[in-house]
Amino acid sequence: MSAFTPPLLAHPFLPRKPLQPGRQGSFRRSLKNQFTGNPSPKAALAATAIASVVLASHTARADLLVEEQFLYDAGANIHNQDGGSGFAGPWDSTISHGKIYDIQPTGLSFSTLRVAGNSVSRYGSAGRAQAHRELTAAARTALTGDGTTVWFSVLFQAPSDYRYASFLFGTGAFTTGVFPVLAAAGGGFGFTLVGADGTSDGGGKINALAFDGATAPTVVTSTFNPGTATSLLLGKINWKANGTPDEFFLFNVTDLTTEPAEAAAIASITNLDFDQSVFDTVAMWDTNNAITDEIRFATTFAAAMAPQPDAD
Repeated sequence: MSAFTPPLLAHPFLPRKPLQPGRQGSFRRSLKNQFTGNPSPKAALAATAIASVVLASHTARADLLVEEQFLYDAGANIHNQDGGSGFAGPWDSTISHGKIYDIQPTGLSFSTLRVAGNSVSRYGSAGRAQAHRELTAAARTALTGDGTTVWFSVLFQAPSDYRYASFLFGTGAFTTGVFPVLAAAGGGFGFTLVGADGTSDGGGKINALAFDGATAPTVVTSTFNPGTATSLLLGKINWKANGTPDEFFLFNVTDLTTEPAEAAAIASITNLDFDQSVFDTVAMWDTNNAITDEIRFATTFAAAMAPQPDAD
């Protein structure tokens, strides 16, 4: 990112109306303040407020560690695509049969969320596919420390009735089997459309997903069913010290400006203790339904809500 330079603040304009009787002293003080470099109280307050907003925005951008907006050509295969930031290498995708994940001609959008580019899906295809991508060492370190809280956000849509898609932050890739299982036993937190048994159609509900040293998932169901609407899904992970269960909360975001209370989560998993230092992968699995876009990982809620990028 380019160096941070706060915007220059213009002095307040001189009043255009004739001064009212008894206000000449205030006018002289205003003139003195402007030409001696001492800002008026109102100007000082305005400058402080603007500088605070700019600093907060810059801080949020610094806390955004991983971003994928699928800025690739429509119709392209996701395999070997290498855009975004915070990743150590390109997407790796395989299929059982049918088509692989490919880039859709439009992206998803939600409220005032900053969006760009296209999206990824295998909508309308037979078979199953997986896609995964490893994070950089710097991103992994920042996102997995004991005693820290991390966030991920994803724009997600399921336009078909056949709903089985899954998304994971964890230790490795899914298989291309008929259910969302890991290729190797490991750990992770995420979300899924699969039901509580890990194998059935969840009826359109978006549920919390975890893998606890196994290849088969743990699923905690929610009551949130967006139908075919686009959702901004938010994950919050509180990493606890070794020996204490970590906490995962899954939210359906409706307000991009207010951090949700944990009690507002649509589903949560708070009884698993991970060695999250080995979490290094973002992974997806799908049959033929979901559309995914605008993946972000951050160390603050504000950053996960897509702050504007630094100007060059």
